[in-house]
Formats: sequence, structure tokens, C-alpha cells
Amino acid sequence: MKNDQNMTTPELPGIAPEKRGRGRPQQYASAAEKQRAYRERLKAEGKRVVARVVRDVRGDQPLQSDIIDLSQVRRR
Repeated sequence: MKNDQNMTTPELPGIAPEKRGRGRPQQYASAAEKQRAYRERLKAEGKRVVARVVRDVRGDQPLQSDIIDLSQVRRR
């Protein structure tokens, strides 16, 4: 393969130059697919996306806080 900046290297007869793109190939087809894969990785780690990434602690346990009164908060 001939380098574009190197004009002294001759082309090999009978061999077509290889066309290549720049950089490494894309891993995901779209941004939506990339985001979906990210969320699946987080879910596999036991995390979920709220406004920040946190460990998933949902369950039947009552809500507890040392800072505020959570007696009026309803659980779904």
C-alpha cells in the first residue's frame, strides 16, 4: 500500500491499493444503541439510572433517613 505523503514508493503491478477509513470502526450503529448498551451494563452491575448512577436498593424494606422525616412518603 502506498502512503499518500511518500511519493518514492512505487505501486505494485496487478495489485489494487486498499481503501481504508480513518480511525477504528464503530462499535455501535447509533447513539441510541450505545446508550441502551450502557444501561444494560449498569443493570448487570445492579445499578439503575435515576438522575445519577446509584446502586439498586429497591425492595420491601421501609425507607429510612437520619436527616428528614419520611413517614409521609408513599412507596409504590
